[in-house]
Amino acid sequence: MRPILLLLALCLLAGCAASTGGWVVHSVTKPPRGVANAVRSPFPLVVLGRPPDGSDAQTVAAALRLPQRQGGGGFVPTAPGNASLRIAVAFSAASLRTLCAQTGPVEAQRGHLTLSAGLCRGPKGLGYGILSAQDIAGPTDPRFEPAAGTLLREILTPQRNAGAPR
Repeated sequence: MRPILLLLALCLLAGCAASTGGWVVHSVTKPPRGVANAVRSPFPLVVLGRPPDGSDAQTVAAALRLPQRQGGGGFVPTAPGNASLRIAVAFSAASLRTLCAQTGPVEAQRGHLTLSAGLCRGPKGLGYGILSAQDIAGPTDPRFEPAAGTLLREILTPQRNAGAPR
């Protein structure tokens, strides 16, 4: 119980976006409104490295869905350097700079799932977040889709205007 309370406290201090179902999304950076509104299916996905369960890029793409606000469609695996506006993911705590520069390989962490995701335009990072989960093996685990969906929803929800009502 104590580790969970510590994780939640750290999450609040670090700006966590969501915590449900045994996973936590944190370190979220929201994209500008115009960019987030341009994301539609099928959307390019660059996968750096392999997840702990050994899945390939096609399996990762098949396990991910865009949030409803972006149409709820899927992703198309894309080789690094082949798409200007794209989502880049790594199965480690990769920085937004690493994701958008598409440098690698990025080694997966063993024992738990860490998924970093960035919304990139060329080498520039526009949105970012990290998913941490203890008991999800990777994209072949049925819990991966809702957990990764939470991450994608957070990094694809645009910034609020400073004076906008809540």
